[in-house]
Amino acid sequence: MNREELNAYNRKRYHERIEYERARREKYYKAHREEKLAYAREYHKLHPDVKRRSQNKIRDANREVYREDSRKREAKRVRCTIGRYDHSPQCTARWKFREAIEHGRIIRPSECSCCHHKGRIHGHHIDYDKPYEVIWLCSICHGKIHRLPN
Repeated sequence: MNREELNAYNRKRYHERIEYERARREKYYKAHREEKLAYAREYHKLHPDVKRRSQNKIRDANREVYREDSRKREAKRVRCTIGRYDHSPQCTARWKFREAIEHGRIIRPSECSCCHHKGRIHGHHIDYDKPYEVIWLCSICHGKIHRLPN
């Protein structure tokens, strides 16, 4: 057996061993899951401050890292939201319509106004200047309307 064959054989054995260990851990976890969860629940009832103490220790040791991560996340959030809401008539109409549904001013029907299919129904705007006037369509009919030539 030359060196390349030996390396390939060892890699194969290594991956087989990792897969075997993963399957063994998974099997053990499935067999003892409830037992472990019950133990953890009982332990945390008896020692409520242990988890908090360890979390505080980790946070205190890495406070500057957390602060920097927080700054990076906030900067990314600001970068990503710039230009997202362009306040076009379509965006504004969709926003007003979604808000009206959430607050109960508009009730979503249970069937398509075109084919009477029951299921998830979409509101289709014909005129974005009238955000509350929509045609209620299933996803199939909604797709057909969007594929029609203007």
